Amino acid sequence: MKRIGRLLKAKGRLSERMLIESRSLPSTSTIRKYFGTYRQLYDLLGYDLEPKHVFRAEQGLRSARLRQALGDEIKALFPENVVVQPHRRGERSILRIDDTFMVSILFCGQEKVLVGQCWGAKPAPAERDNITLLCLLNRRFDRVLHYYIAPQLGQWEYRRLYWNSPFLRQIVKLDRLEDFYSTVKKLWNEQLMAGADPKNLLIPARSPRGPYPLLPKLRCTALLPVVGR
Repeated sequence: MKRIGRLLKAKGRLSERMLIESRSLPSTSTIRKYFGTYRQLYDLLGYDLEPKHVFRAEQGLRSARLRQALGDEIKALFPENVVVQPHRRGERSILRIDDTFMVSILFCGQEKVLVGQCWGAKPAPAERDNITLLCLLNRRFDRVLHYYIAPQLGQWEYRRLYWNSPFLRQIVKLDRLEDFYSTVKKLWNEQLMAGADPKNLLIPARSPRGPYPLLPKLRCTALLPVVGR
């Protein structure tokens, strides 16, 4: 509490992102364990959020609950093949498949547009080469409307996704989560056929740099075009 209070005094405001990015503060999971939510933490500090920040905080909480539920559902569907591995800072999780490769989860929130529907996609830089489960959310961030799986995302930092987006047409749409495992295994096998050295598949349960296994750099048989912002 004292360290967070000092951050508030120094910056004049608080946000979930500020707390996550600060190296001197507890992780998201620790904060939730002891305080429940960021909103409850702010109340204890006597910090009043602006309405827009209240909305974002509640939206973030709904998103976190949905991410937890999604990981639990996939794990229940494939208990022998999938492990939900939390990030060391606690703000997101990643899926370890058959103790062999990783699948990232990317939540894409709806954005306001004049016509139709649009989702914003912003992958984590360190996970752009992973096979990725894209989840297109509803406006409240509490339900996944559509699932897609991409063999990799390329080097773009942010992209708007429309129904007629060439990117969505080129990747795999999942009609049901029961097809998740077979789909990611197929993509992984295609990557292996592209030239991965089998000896590189023996990976440690933990890497020396953190909880994620060390994975080989692979080529993909269906490379997606890299489009800038």
